[in-house]
Amino acid sequence: MNFFLKLLILSFISIGNISTAFSDTSSENLQNFLDKWRVQKKVTGVIILIKVPAKQDIFTSGTTQLNNKDPITKNTLFAVGSITKTFTSAMILRLEADGKLNINDKIGHYFPEYPRWKNITIKQLLNMTSGIENYTENKEWVKNLQNNFTITWTTNELINIAYQEPDYFKPGKGWHYSNTNYVLLGKIIEAITHQPLSQSFQAQFFQPLGLKNTYFNENYYSSNVLKRMAHGYDEYQDVTTTILAKNLSNIGPAGGGMVMDSVDLESWINHLLIIKDILPPKQLEEMLDGVRTPPNKKIDLPNSKYGLGIGIAESNKLGKMISYAGTFPGYGSTFIYLPKFNTLIITQMNVDREGNDESSYLHFPNQSLIQGIINKEIAPI
Repeated sequence: MNFFLKLLILSFISIGNISTAFSDTSSENLQNFLDKWRVQKKVTGVIILIKVPAKQDIFTSGTTQLNNKDPITKNTLFAVGSITKTFTSAMILRLEADGKLNINDKIGHYFPEYPRWKNITIKQLLNMTSGIENYTENKEWVKNLQNNFTITWTTNELINIAYQEPDYFKPGKGWHYSNTNYVLLGKIIEAITHQPLSQSFQAQFFQPLGLKNTYFNENYYSSNVLKRMAHGYDEYQDVTTTILAKNLSNIGPAGGGMVMDSVDLESWINHLLIIKDILPPKQLEEMLDGVRTPPNKKIDLPNSKYGLGIGIAESNKLGKMISYAGTFPGYGSTFIYLPKFNTLIITQMNVDREGNDESSYLHFPNQSLIQGIINKEIAPI
């Protein structure tokens, strides 16, 4: 449900060789660009982190709340939305590597109460080919969001909402984004580990990687977390003090409930895709083995595929692009990794969607922020 992004600037000495630092002039130009872009797009606050070998640069613009003067910093927390899915997918693949499951297993064993779905595989949940309805497209869920989530649903109730609707297609016979899939995956993880998903994330990822500014909760966030957050707005509602503080279960946490700062998000993607010490080679290959998605000009990069909780695209100019855009009411976060240029770009923002419907897409990698910098500085047209 929201936000934007767009930037990077790098000079290179020769093809495939990127400079490890911004010049003073480049940094100033990039900061000016970001400030103008934020005002033009009516974004409250935004941060961009650009990592090249042995160097990272951070640029910020705007404030943590509407009508205040507290600046965005590198440690400001943002809801990262569906980037949470990279953690859920990685946890499933870790369990596969440990011999606890196979992604081709059918889910009927875990969910006998949903017999219509018994032949769907774990992999089909991961890559959105299950055919299960996306509860965030359900009319009742959307109405509840517009009413500031006055009704609180458990994750089981979210699944039931989807089960009461017809499936989009038979398993494996199409593609449709569905947050319901990742609610189910979270429950599979809990069934195997016999502990809440938050504890698995903490033990497997947060502690070993030193992600001290990353938080995951199934219900709500504490005041200690909330006071460090940029505030997101949806139709003038401060979702930071409503949804994140009270009704997080309505979002389906396993698919979109995580909170991170830009430094931790960079570290997570760096370990997952660049250092490659999160998953064994087989499981990382499975994660990046994508299926074609129906074309969507608002959000898709060229030749877009959907892997296991991650996006993959390919272009003649940029080569492989591995990315994900996470939306949450009032927030948007994105990463895009360009192996050809040894470059990782992180963007996060908080917005108010009132009169600014474009903000729902601003943070996607194919939109003006990221693409403008790529075309201008990384791979000029």
